[in-house]
Amino acid sequence: MKIAIFYNKKTNPQNKKYALEVAVVLEKHQLKYFFNPELSDIKRIDLAIAVGGDGTVLYVANLLADLKIPILGINFGHRGYLCSIQKDEIANGLQKIIAKKYEIEKRTRLRAEIINQNHPTSTLEALNEISIGGINRTVHLNATVVTPQKSIETEITGDGLIVSTRTGSTAYNINAGGPILLTEALSIVANNAFFQSDALLSITKSLVVPSETLIKVTDLSHNAANLPYVIADGQKSIKISKGDRISIRKAKNKNYFMKF
Repeated sequence: MKIAIFYNKKTNPQNKKYALEVAVVLEKHQLKYFFNPELSDIKRIDLAIAVGGDGTVLYVANLLADLKIPILGINFGHRGYLCSIQKDEIANGLQKIIAKKYEIEKRTRLRAEIINQNHPTSTLEALNEISIGGINRTVHLNATVVTPQKSIETEITGDGLIVSTRTGSTAYNINAGGPILLTEALSIVANNAFFQSDALLSITKSLVVPSETLIKVTDLSHNAANLPYVIADGQKSIKISKGDRISIRKAKNKNYFMKF
């Protein structure tokens, strides 16, 4: 088994010492490993170990999105919702891996496509959520939610819009007042705002929709200085241009997580 150990050497260089702790345990079990491999080497690995917190797991998840490589998150951070084990469980976790006493869980991902005049200009993918909003400013958005059963059009004036997977429902989504998802679905939340639609109650600020739903968003302010950003997992962002439409749906690829 070839194992890659990932840690964020840019934002959390202190995690190198934790990565070395993991390496020591792997050596005891005579397992091959290497640190933060180059893209050309990633396809050769059998398991990715993310050392740090949820931010590191998200980074690795996006890096491996097109590959069926399982991820094991080891929490050396704070909450570690996306991590399978805590730092004091490393030896026990690796013993279970060697004994093949684990399960592989597939996680839905999201894809946001920015379209201008019917031509895609850029895309972003996320494991947790795609958010659309301004930086310290109010935005005015039009959103059309197309489910397999019906279509709903609404406007949002406030901090913006969040579309979350089940995995991300306990992250930014819940902080914005969204629900925790216990099954494969999408949560759509008006962040610090409410949906404005005849089809919805005026007090509604969140929707739970099937994972096959398409969400189409356009900016209604027509103010170049106030155009919103599309943000994936809080890590990558694109500022939209005038006339852009954002299309959000379930991605074709998934992430694979190791669970005990």
